Amino acid sequence: MEQELSSVLFDPDSPDGLALVLANLGRTAEAVRERLSADTWRMLEQLTEAPNRGLGAPSIGEATRQLNEMTENLSAINGMIQENMTRGYGWRLLDLGRRIERSRFYARLIRDIAVTGSPEESGVLHLLLELGDCEMTYRSRYKATPQLPAVLDLLLTDDSNPRSLAFQFDEIGEHLALMPLEQKGGLLSTSQRTVIAVRSELQLADVVKLATVKTKAGRRTHLARLLDRVEEGADELSEVITLTYFSHAIEHRVSGSRRGDAQT
Repeated sequence: MEQELSSVLFDPDSPDGLALVLANLGRTAEAVRERLSADTWRMLEQLTEAPNRGLGAPSIGEATRQLNEMTENLSAINGMIQENMTRGYGWRLLDLGRRIERSRFYARLIRDIAVTGSPEESGVLHLLLELGDCEMTYRSRYKATPQLPAVLDLLLTDDSNPRSLAFQFDEIGEHLALMPLEQKGGLLSTSQRTVIAVRSELQLADVVKLATVKTKAGRRTHLARLLDRVEEGADELSEVITLTYFSHAIEHRVSGSRRGDAQT
């Protein structure tokens, strides 16, 4: 377990590892360095260099320390973005990406923890609330031990909770309404229709029904279907937004690759 965790976090050759994600972040930041403030660049350097400190696989204690440092740097970078970045199309695209990725993450997290089994008995609802940064909110609101329907209400349907799936799609919808190329003679764009469809399903969801086991295997089929739809919607949005606003970058990379092939 310790070896696998170390590989996922710090092995640069792991395809889904943190080290590779941070390396890609560093390359992207380098490409737009002139647009970054000195403080932001310093925090990005500290963040992207963290997995390269020391030799060999770190101990659990050292890995925990490094992860805490990364979390602090990420929080600082997020604060710089929220306080200093002008609210233009670039900021909206950045926040769109963050909301889409957060939707994917929470949909997968809730599926892994709550679709099967008895999460109240195993105590993993505390973990789910902690990973969703909602534990204090749950305590102050419900003043009781975590129960699945209430946890699902907080993480899925509560549009006042900035970590809920409903909140993510509300924010996505607001950004899209102000983006160019989304208005076509008063008609809804493909991405706007996707947001409305997913948001409607979340709004109409019955959390008691979602928390009810429907199969002998202990599977909550209604919850699984809703989470599948959320993840499908996030994937659809990512694809449409990429094709709409980043197709020139894709074409540039493809044409550059073809020119390179011709030269070799």
